[in-house]
Amino acid sequence: MRTRSALLAATLLAGVAALPAAHAATVVSRPDACTVGYAAPTGDAPVLYAVPNDADLDVTHVTWQVGPADVVVTAVVAKLADRPATAWGDEFDAVVTDRVTGQQVTFGYFRTPSGGGPVFYGGKVPQRKSAAGFAWNAYPGGPTQLVTDFDVARSQVVITIPRADLARAFGTTFGKLVLTGLGVNTYALDAAYDPMMSDFGKAALDPKAVALPAIDCDRWRAKRGPKPPAPSPCVVEFAALTGDETSRTSDVVPTRDDSVDVARVTYRLTAKDLLVTVRVSRLTDHPLFGTGQGYSALFAYRGAVAQFGVTRDAVDGTKVRQYGGTTVSPLTVVAAFDQLRQSITLTIPRAAVATAFGLKDTRALVVTSPAANAFWTLNGQSVSTADGDASAGGRTLSFPACDKSLAHH
Repeated sequence: MRTRSALLAATLLAGVAALPAAHAATVVSRPDACTVGYAAPTGDAPVLYAVPNDADLDVTHVTWQVGPADVVVTAVVAKLADRPATAWGDEFDAVVTDRVTGQQVTFGYFRTPSGGGPVFYGGKVPQRKSAAGFAWNAYPGGPTQLVTDFDVARSQVVITIPRADLARAFGTTFGKLVLTGLGVNTYALDAAYDPMMSDFGKAALDPKAVALPAIDCDRWRAKRGPKPPAPSPCVVEFAALTGDETSRTSDVVPTRDDSVDVARVTYRLTAKDLLVTVRVSRLTDHPLFGTGQGYSALFAYRGAVAQFGVTRDAVDGTKVRQYGGTTVSPLTVVAAFDQLRQSITLTIPRAAVATAFGLKDTRALVVTSPAANAFWTLNGQSVSTADGDASAGGRTLSFPACDKSLAHH
């Protein structure tokens, strides 16, 4: 398997001109201390130099924004598609350097018909290697909670990088970072996740000219930025590790089923229902194993566990199910799949929650350990848990505290 540098070297030996000089981007907006937007050269995303430009990989505009919990990188491409027209898959990477330590870190995401996953390496996080010893992004280099959204309608890729991941990669607290060398690279992938440089080094800013000091951003936000919303007793939200789903492992071509990789979970109470939204890394309409996918929410009360879920199966259809607690009949849970938001939402009536715990109502109910999981199905039946570590830990969701809040609004 060839590394990126080997691919470039092979290209140069073949007599093809070198890539254009880096940092060819031009700053077009700097609205505040936390944001910088820039335009990149276009028509410069070849695939193995046999195809002069693939619009799916051609970065035209990039915005970096430092938020209170994440750094969000939005890359607009010429025409985002489900996959490149001239390759098996694609990879979009955000590249950043810390001016203080001089280290460079890469965060991104790859997607192919045989699966996808987050990319994370650099600084204190070594890049993964294949069995043959080549650099390889089939798995992230370390634990991460990175998520990426592909919006075909807006032709943009949004990479959301937790500040904690950046701090861990650079080996320091986030507030000490001076983010510079801001860039986005794209690669075409073959069926073995072998990267081929496409729009590389040109959608980047000169590190000597532009920087985003974390401390300046945080000071600006504290003085003039939008105030964060007050926490609600009706909501429990938590992130999970991404790129950690149990897929078919291989030293050659592992299958990475990111449709069952739980990334974010939100529990939200209303006056009538408990809504649980499970956001996965990349929701697809079919699994890479078995005949379907399944998703469930589980939570506890005084040692008892209630679990409700949904399966979407090519043989058995889409069905809501109860896996734990006192049987609820009829089961009036509703499930909705949102492909654009990569999410599955279960609407569970409060009455069903009460019945599952043997209660008359939820007026005094405080549930513990809210969690979610994802699994594969075969003919509608669960056959293997793919991602079962998405949990809020010791957090609780208090129905009476939420009811009190709802009564005042």
